[in-house]
Amino acid sequence: MKMEMSYRDKVILIVLLILLILVGGFFALIKPKYEAWQASKSVYETTKVEWDGIEQKKSAIPNMQKAIKDDYNEYKKTAEIFVNNAFVTVNADPKNGGYENQKTSYEIDKYLQPMIDECSLEVNGMTLPAVSAQTISYYYYQPDVLTYSLLEAADVNGNFNAEVGEIMKETRVLSERTVGDVMCQSVQLNVNTTKENLMLFLEKLDADPNAVRIANVNIANYAFNDGLTSTTTGPDGQPITITAPGEGTSKVDITINFYNAKPIDEPNLGEGA
Repeated sequence: MKMEMSYRDKVILIVLLILLILVGGFFALIKPKYEAWQASKSVYETTKVEWDGIEQKKSAIPNMQKAIKDDYNEYKKTAEIFVNNAFVTVNADPKNGGYENQKTSYEIDKYLQPMIDECSLEVNGMTLPAVSAQTISYYYYQPDVLTYSLLEAADVNGNFNAEVGEIMKETRVLSERTVGDVMCQSVQLNVNTTKENLMLFLEKLDADPNAVRIANVNIANYAFNDGLTSTTTGPDGQPITITAPGEGTSKVDITINFYNAKPIDEPNLGEGA
């Protein structure tokens, strides 16, 4: 029996077919695209957060560069005292044996000689031990705080402990700091000199702008009357010491330490790259 569909049924069927096509298209085409879009959106948001962080760090670079430059200039001035002019060729040419003992000894001898001549020192001997690394420690006053059991028992409010903590603060801070090593060339001089010329030599060393330290001065004859005294025999046969007028001398051992450090390299901040 043949059944014919009414117009209304045909319309319903067509609408159903269209809906089926749309639903099928959604699952076949639109849903994968939607899921890909959601994934891309998540990646975008993560990347944007990272990008914003990079931009923030990038914008801080000029200030960081300026701070590093300011620190470099400040520390360079402080470190200049250890860039010793006595080692000028050593610092300028470290690749060609600049740090060899013979080279540094020669430079120190050459640096000291004009000063020795100006002070009229008669050099009996000069010893220059091998150049070495030497630790430069901090100089600071260490208070000797007296305490006892009854004092501590009476300090119920902690006032004494607070005062001691304030007194010891500088000592504690400096004692915990890391100290550095520098290059050291020691010079041991044995000279004959007058008191006046010795003091003039020591004053010149003290006024030297470089990192120079007078480590030891040993005067054999503190009266500085070598060459002025003689012994003769008196009428009674007893020896008599006669001191002639004038300025005498004495043998003096002087130990001098010359310190040196490599100049600070200017930091490469990559500007203009």
